[in-house]
Amino acid sequence: GVAMACRAMARLTAASGSAPRARRWIERALAAAAQRESAHERAVSLLCSAEVELTLNRHAAVEPLLAAAEAGFTALRMDWHLAQAQRLRAASEAAGAAPAA
Repeated sequence: GVAMACRAMARLTAASGSAPRARRWIERALAAAAQRESAHERAVSLLCSAEVELTLNRHAAVEPLLAAAEAGFTALRMDWHLAQAQRLRAASEAAGAAPAA
């Protein structure tokens, strides 16, 4: 529950335009995932981090986060989450990020 709560706070603070606070919440989510040694929580937190960066119009930061999240989702066979990451990639590209190579 801790990582999930931190991700929710990251989304809220990003929506209000507070990049530093949003990133601190993502860091906390990733720390909670690491403490639990949870690949699932790590991958979901990376996806959330990509969402936050897209919300903050930091397109260059989105691609590496999505790549890492997608790798985790693929390894864990989390197909629904992988599809979410792919949808976010499409949204990022449509919003002006460079397409993946």
